[in-house]
Amino acid sequence: MVLAFFGVSQFGERFERKNLILLAGTVYAAAFLLLLVVHSIAGVAVISVVETAVGTLWLFNMYNYTSAAYPTRPRAVGTGWTDGIAHLGTFLGPLLISNLFVWTAANGYYGWILWVSLPCALVPSLLIGRFGMNQRGAVLEQIST
Repeated sequence: MVLAFFGVSQFGERFERKNLILLAGTVYAAAFLLLLVVHSIAGVAVISVVETAVGTLWLFNMYNYTSAAYPTRPRAVGTGWTDGIAHLGTFLGPLLISNLFVWTAANGYYGWILWVSLPCALVPSLLIGRFGMNQRGAVLEQIST
């Protein structure tokens, strides 16, 4: 796994992060949406490999992009808030996720697929791709002001 993160970081530093987020987030969402129509074992296996590859690229760049976009003091406060909210998410998240599974179980679990692909992957990627600032080659003090 360490080699995967090293490879993604080397790849990510050669291109503009917001463009990588847009590309990887769109491909990730599209691959996840393919699960609605692809039901063969081989197809699901290929989709899983694609999702893992672009998902790693997308999340790595998403975390780096957002953390570099904020000044140091708000970033520290934000880290504390995110840590606290993440703990609430681990408590409340399974209730939401389990309901998405149960409510749509008879129809191929489309609730989970749509949840992961649209509001969690595609929407943030499109917003950053359209409105995000360029970070490639910029100094942290310049982009986080």
